[in-house]
Amino acid sequence: MIIDRLQRRSLLAFLAVAVLGSLAPLGSASAAFIEFSYAFESESDESGSQPSSLVLSGIVDGTVGSDGDTVTIDSFVSASLGAFDYSFSPATDIRTGAFGGIPALSFSGAVLDFWVCPGGFTPEEADVDCDFGSGGGGFLITNDFFGSGNAVARAGAPVFGQNFRAFDRPLSLSSWSARRVSVAEPGSLLLLLIGVAGGAAFARKRTTASLRD
Repeated sequence: MIIDRLQRRSLLAFLAVAVLGSLAPLGSASAAFIEFSYAFESESDESGSQPSSLVLSGIVDGTVGSDGDTVTIDSFVSASLGAFDYSFSPATDIRTGAFGGIPALSFSGAVLDFWVCPGGFTPEEADVDCDFGSGGGGFLITNDFFGSGNAVARAGAPVFGQNFRAFDRPLSLSSWSARRVSVAEPGSLLLLLIGVAGGAAFARKRTTASLRD
């Protein structure tokens, strides 16, 4: 009976240490990882060809606002257009399709405004755009295209050629989806392991002591 009680107490102590270790980072600032996707309804190039339907998808590192819906985008973890994976670097510039905006998205689709050229923005006459050929492609989703109020989704990639654009105007909110995903932080895993190890050691010590008694 004494050993059983000590084992139960040791188990409770083990669980407490493990839980507290895993929850410790919650009091500090942590990234919110958001997975998104947009299924284009129309794609064409200058020749008017129609490839199979393409889906733009990816994961962003951002901050969820107080409304629980709007996400300010800090960086792109990954993104792909069909089978093509975009290549990002710490220097990848993220802009918006609206004048003076902050890159953002929302779970509901009420706020969508991000413009990314992984290979860098390239001047085109008086405008600036992505190099959709060898420069790495890019994508733009906004519900206020340069202050016009038009909702636009556009994407391209080298594998599809310089002149190709997946282009929805207006974009379809029914084709948009976003959700929060859990990405384990190294610090959280380390603290959890420390908690587990500490709890196990504590249990062994108490059990050994009871056996000696």
